[in-house]
Amino acid sequence: MSSQRKVLVLCTAVEEEGYFKSTPGNKKLVADGAELKWQTFDSFQEGKRHGTFDAVIAILSTTGADDLEMMEEFYEYYAAAPIFIAFVVLDAGPHIDLLKKWNDKVVIVKCDEENKLEIVTACYA
Repeated sequence: MSSQRKVLVLCTAVEEEGYFKSTPGNKKLVADGAELKWQTFDSFQEGKRHGTFDAVIAILSTTGADDLEMMEEFYEYYAAAPIFIAFVVLDAGPHIDLLKKWNDKVVIVKCDEENKLEIVTACYA
């Protein structure tokens, strides 16, 4: 039986996935023994879905409220993870309401447009 933590990182676009795969935070998680999987909205729509995870990290810092509602099934599907962390922009009232609807224990990390990538990297390291 493996004691490796399973972590899923949700990105809205392949470009975000590429960026976060190269960050120090990603490398630290792997070095600490986490098994990382990546999921984009497009691959989810194609029916590619991952199983259960110890934690799910949702990067919503570039997702508008309308887009989030359109992707509701994607995020709601994974929000049932024991630990659900969401990175949102500072004025993300609608985001927070939806996230709490999907998982009332969601951990929300707020960031602004100028430092969002640095904050996400530091927090999940």
